[in-house]
Amino acid sequence: DAYNKAVETWLTHPDLKAFKYILFVEDDIIVPFMPNSFGPLIELYKHLETYDVASGLYWTKGEPSLPLIYGDGNRDAWMPFAVNTNWKPGDVVKVNGCGMGFTLMKRSIFEDSRLEKPFFKTVTENINGKTEGFTQDLYFYNKITALGYTICVDTAIKCGHLDLQTEIIY
Repeated sequence: DAYNKAVETWLTHPDLKAFKYILFVEDDIIVPFMPNSFGPLIELYKHLETYDVASGLYWTKGEPSLPLIYGDGNRDAWMPFAVNTNWKPGDVVKVNGCGMGFTLMKRSIFEDSRLEKPFFKTVTENINGKTEGFTQDLYFYNKITALGYTICVDTAIKCGHLDLQTEIIY
């Protein structure tokens, strides 16, 4: 609900209408200092010339810790990227989904009349006896990739993912 409310405010508030992008930064993400660039936000911004959504890389909390990037840009592939060895650290990779911990998106996605609300939703369903589910991020990405929008993860932007209980950074 917080994601939906934030986006609705951004889309409808008169003082925010001029802003073309929205940056999501979650409270358990540590954005890196990047001395050899203009910074991680500018790096994400540069990717929006080619993609509609750009994200930094971060990993799941717990063991084994896996990169929060899904698919390889092929609409039918949602396998976690840890299984796919076609990328290496530092690559900018086209994906079907990723986390939203440090993610920049174009306003035009949300203004597309084909995109139904709610934009974000956590879903758990029983489909043919098997539990299927999406967290709010993958639910959103599934919807926008079906509409032809593209997503990338810049694996050079290595964000920390803080487990608030253990204070371990993944």
